[in-house]
Amino acid sequence: SRLEHPHIVRLIGVCQESCSLVYEHLPNGTLLDRLSKGLLWEDRIRILAEQRNSLKYLHSRRPNAIIHGDLKLTNILLDGDGISRLGDFGTARMVHVKPLEEETIIRRTNPMGTIGYIDPVFFTTGELTTESDVYSFGVVILQLLTGLLDLNVAEQAREAVKMDAVHSVLDVSAGAWPEVQAERLLKLALRCCSLERKRRPAITSDAEWRSLDILRAMATPASKSWKRNSHGS
Repeated sequence: SRLEHPHIVRLIGVCQESCSLVYEHLPNGTLLDRLSKGLLWEDRIRILAEQRNSLKYLHSRRPNAIIHGDLKLTNILLDGDGISRLGDFGTARMVHVKPLEEETIIRRTNPMGTIGYIDPVFFTTGELTTESDVYSFGVVILQLLTGLLDLNVAEQAREAVKMDAVHSVLDVSAGAWPEVQAERLLKLALRCCSLERKRRPAITSDAEWRSLDILRAMATPASKSWKRNSHGS
């Protein structure tokens, strides 16, 4: 209830009688819904930049960082203008951050989340870290770049990189991707999905996310792109 961020769903209140949480209404449904109807690459990149900012906000909170624990397409919601909000904090956990141990944020808990998005290291060890969210975010990036919703999207992306054919997996329905930068972002997403947590880029490191920032700068203004893409839908 104390989280205030433009890309996180706002909790309005609690109804004790019905044991309900009341959130703001987001009329454009989930990112999965919108992706199935068609979404230009400019809006996909904008949404990824928005959600990287929401995770950066959660992971940077002190003295307790927040790990979302279940980042996926159906937990990213869209308002009337297509602006994204991260929702469903049912699996979220707070972890106390010691001043001199910024990179060792770990909380032991029962594995939870969604198959295909859940960090395999968390699934096998029960150790939830900020890197667990990074893994899930990597899967979301790959899904938006490729349009592939399979559980093995990372394997397909790795094969494309190995064959030097990243262009072949970029979702053509999104329009003409800037291929050089899109390939760099895809490779970054694969690092997010590494089984070695130390290889995953920190969501709070702006230098690590330069490829996403460059693509965001290349994209047309969100409102123009969204209206153009939503016309007649």
